[in-house]
Amino acid sequence: MNLIFRNGVGIYDDYDKQLNRSIVSYLKKDDLFDLYNTDQEFRSVSYDCYAYLIKKNHFLKEQTEMLFLFIKDHHRIQSNPKMDFENIYISEEVEEWIKRRGTNIK
Repeated sequence: MNLIFRNGVGIYDDYDKQLNRSIVSYLKKDDLFDLYNTDQEFRSVSYDCYAYLIKKNHFLKEQTEMLFLFIKDHHRIQSNPKMDFENIYISEEVEEWIKRRGTNIK
């Protein structure tokens, strides 16, 4: 059973815990987390995080793989560059199509 992903609502209902917040809070303490890029690095931080979380969250027992996947996915999401909406390039063709529809984009 994947407690972190599929049953996140169940964790909150059963234990009154928002585990994602605890995990992210732990990861923010790691100054090098943004530089990680290997499974070995993610696995290492997931074991450290597990050791930290298991003390207060006994329901995480045997969930090290799910924690590893959550941390790896969190890193992937955080690593994607944010969209710069002020400097979006719209081709002339698309701009003309928008204008024909009666919407002014500028």
